[in-house]
Amino acid sequence: MILFIFSILSCCFIFLSWRTYHSVTPVNLWANDTTEIKVKDVQKYNHSCSKLLLGYAFSLFISGIMTQTQNILMIIIAILLIVFSSLLLMILYTNIEGKYRL
Repeated sequence: MILFIFSILSCCFIFLSWRTYHSVTPVNLWANDTTEIKVKDVQKYNHSCSKLLLGYAFSLFISGIMTQTQNILMIIIAILLIVFSSLLLMILYTNIEGKYRL
């Protein structure tokens, strides 16, 4: 059941990654941020954000697989993987935005 939930979440992030990759306007990754950002190169910015979301989807899927072992140590490692990948997502997005923002 947990693997199914993590697989659905991963598919959602893969879909977001695909939409970001093919978007013609700069995409904001933060929730409820309706301000339009101005970037130097929209295509490179969106491709970088798309790769970032794809990596996060991969880490979610791996965490789901790790929880299937029914081993408490693997479950703890999976939880820590989600926490650290979420922090890494925020840090890398801040760097991407700083690199491409006008």
